[in-house]
Formats: sequence, structure tokens, C-alpha cells
Amino acid sequence: MELLRYKNVKRNIYNVSKSTLCIMLLLLEQIIFTIFMFTRGKSDEYLSIVLLISIMNIAVILLTHIVDGSLKFSFLWQSLVNIGIVTQLLCGVNLKTIVVINGVSLFVGAIIAVLLLTINEEKNTRKIRIIFFILDILILVVLMLFGKMVATTSAWLSIGGNSLQLTEISKFISLMYIAALWEDKRLTDKKKIKFNLIFLMTNTVFYLVIEEMGTLIIIYLMSIIASYIFCRKQKYAITMLSIIVGMTGVGIFLLFIAHLISSKTSVSIFQIANNVFLKQQHRWDMWLNIKKLSSDATYQIVTAQKAITIGGLFGSSHTYYIPAGSTDFIFVSLILKLGYFLGIIVLVFYFAMLMEGLIISYKNKGIKRTMDGIFSIALFTQALLMILGSCRAFILTGIGVPFLSRGGSSQVIATVSVFYILLSSGK
Repeated sequence: MELLRYKNVKRNIYNVSKSTLCIMLLLLEQIIFTIFMFTRGKSDEYLSIVLLISIMNIAVILLTHIVDGSLKFSFLWQSLVNIGIVTQLLCGVNLKTIVVINGVSLFVGAIIAVLLLTINEEKNTRKIRIIFFILDILILVVLMLFGKMVATTSAWLSIGGNSLQLTEISKFISLMYIAALWEDKRLTDKKKIKFNLIFLMTNTVFYLVIEEMGTLIIIYLMSIIASYIFCRKQKYAITMLSIIVGMTGVGIFLLFIAHLISSKTSVSIFQIANNVFLKQQHRWDMWLNIKKLSSDATYQIVTAQKAITIGGLFGSSHTYYIPAGSTDFIFVSLILKLGYFLGIIVLVFYFAMLMEGLIISYKNKGIKRTMDGIFSIALFTQALLMILGSCRAFILTGIGVPFLSRGGSSQVIATVSVFYILLSSGK
């Protein structure tokens, strides 16, 4: 009994020391960023919010300590949030916007994550999966009927003068559906593949109508990765990959046919398909055939490439304008303002979060295991795709970089994901 008590005391002291170290490192980050912002002439603005940011950092670490969760995961997450705030401020984002988005994200994210953690009964997995499927379809129907066109996609819903990106919510629900599907032990792997494909085809129809392919790419990739990780028989995972590749090929062919027919008919379905085809063709050309496009069409990506060359190792004070610099091209802004060195650190942090998330997933059981794994991979995949796209190393998908990009909807959803992983890592 005395030995057990001694071990518990020793473990508590060790955890307190780790929590203290994380807090000290995060405060050190704030000191470094404050000095850096002074060199950029933004010290007054940063000093006005640094106390709030520090309180948020400390609150997350203390919460992690209370639930006995992964301090490494918390530290990496908060470090990325801090880097995102600094980059947004250098891009000219309003101070109030930064504080409100981060504060609301933490509060709402924690509440939703706690509610989701109550979903842990194996017998309810089928019901949960059906609820997620219905919710996803309802959201996509609302978008199809009332979606607001922003930047060539109807991914937004206007409510009281504010825009809500419903595709982010749809994506999150889709990830939970996939997690619940692969955790349903009453289904064989063959049936799971079948239901996953039905879900993908249903989503594809809606996403084609609202012309939002970036989110659909994430859902497709997560379906493939989940089948590979959680499928007991790898031949089914390979079968699913083959079917998805085939579906994609057939889809591209049908879009091309619709593109040819659209000039000869005014039927709306052909016009929608033509718009989707032209938009994806434009993205493909920006990646591999940029010389084919006009200077106006390539202004965004060419400007971004120039900004990358200006940034240097530790950033530049050059007032170079980057279109969508606080959203789609936030990583390019980071390179320009903070340099290649910090850009590499950001990539390492994302990868470290992925590894820690997968370790947490491995240690858990039931639906927590699948959700932890899928959320971790989805966050990394989304960040990597957008970073590569903004640097013209991949197709530009038009989705935000988690924790870096400005955006209320995407920030809240990313925060829910990390809070879920963080809380489920607690003992």
C-alpha cells in the first residue's frame, strides 16, 4: 500500500513538472514573438493580446494536466495556434477577429468534444452511424438549396449577416461517420466497404452540385486511409482503393462529356457539370501547366511563388501583398514574414501531432480509437495538402490550414477534433 502511494506521488510530481515545463516553453514563445513583432513594428498590437493568448495557452495545459492527457499533444497544438495568430496579425487581420475566433473555438470546441466523448457504447454504433449519415445529408441539402456563392463555391450559408462554412461541419460529420462505420463490429469488412462507397457516392453528388471539391478530396482520402488501417483483410482495402480510383476516372470522363455537351444545351445539370470541370481544369493547369493560363488567372499563384523567394531563412519585412494571404495562402505568408526556418518547424509540429494522435488512438478502444486515428490523420492531411497546394507542389484545394488560416468555422471544427483527441488521451 505504501509502495503504491509512493508511486502515485512520484507520478503526480512528474506530471506537474511536465505541465510546468510546457507552460514555461509556451511563455518563452510569447517572449520571442513579442521581440520579433517589435522588429516588425507590430509590438503594440501584439502586446494588447499577448496576455489573452498566454491565458488560453495555460488554460489548455492545465486542462490537459487535470484530465491526465497528452501534454506533448497540447503543447504542439498551442504552438501552432500561436504561430497562426502571429502570422495573421502580420497579414493585417483585425485584432478583435483573432481574439474572438480563438476564444470561441476553445469554448465551443471543448463543449462539443465532451459531448462526443459520451458516444462510447458499442451497442449504439449503428444508430450513431445512421444519425451521422442523416445529418450529413441534411447539411448538404441545405447548402444545395440556400448555399451562398463565395469564391466559386456554394460552401457557405449566410445567417444574420455572418457566413457559416457548412462544408466544414459536413466534413467533420463525414469523418465521424467513417469512424463509426469501421467500429461497427456487427458488420463484416465487405459490408463496411459497401456502406462506405454508398456514403462516398451520395456525398459526391452533393459536392459536385455545390462545386466544392477540396472537402470531397479529404473525405475520399480519409475513406481510403481508414479502410487500410482498420480493415482486417487488406484485400478489401485494396478493392476499395481500386473502386474509388475507378469512380474518379469515370467521374472525370463524365464531366468532360458534359463539358462538350454544355455548349449545345442549356440544361442546368450540364451547366453545373461544365462549371465543375472548368474549375478543376483550372486548378490542374495552375499546378502543372501554368504557362497555358492568362496572367490574371495565375496572379494568385505567381504572387505566392515570388513571396516564397523573398522570405529567406528568417523572414522579411517586405510589404509584399499576397492574395488570400490569411486564408488559402497562409503558409506562404508565414514563409514571407517568418521565414523558411519556422516553416520547417510548422511541418515538423504537424507531423509530431499526427504521430502523437496515432499513439493515443492505439492506446484507446472502441469508437474513441477510430475517431482519434481519423481526426489525427485528417488534420495532418488537410494541412499538408493546403501547404503543398499553396507552394504549387500539389493541386490547390481551397481549404484552410488547421490552426493557421483565418476562419471561424474551420477553426472551431479543428479545435473540436484536437480537444476530442486530447480528452480521450486522459486516464
